[in-house]
Amino acid sequence: MDYGDRLGEKGAGKLRIGFQNINDIKGPINAANEIFEVIEDKDVDIMGLAETNINWTETKRQEAKVAIKIRYGQGSITTSSGRAIKDGYLPGGTATIARGKTTGRIIAQGSDEMGRFTWIQLKGKK
Repeated sequence: MDYGDRLGEKGAGKLRIGFQNINDIKGPINAANEIFEVIEDKDVDIMGLAETNINWTETKRQEAKVAIKIRYGQGSITTSSGRAIKDGYLPGGTATIARGKTTGRIIAQGSDEMGRFTWIQLKGKK
């Protein structure tokens, strides 16, 4: 069952932003095919994810970056999570994924240390 407006074709020169509360990335990030397929199928340029439930260590972040670059050719991920003592499940957390040409427009990115949000700043067109 669908809710809301149907997503039509993305016009030339348009930027599509998506968001989903995924309530847990199960398994390794490079196997998160459902997320990657939605981004691809819906032609999303920037995807926000809430409740990733991952302790986003540098290793996890690098795994995600590699998976995104393999899948889309070019891409970026900014992540946030609260502080944890060990690797693995950690409630909360967010991620922002940018792919394709949008990646080249990123001029800044960041997150808060409590795992509440991530952000990217893009260079606009004149």
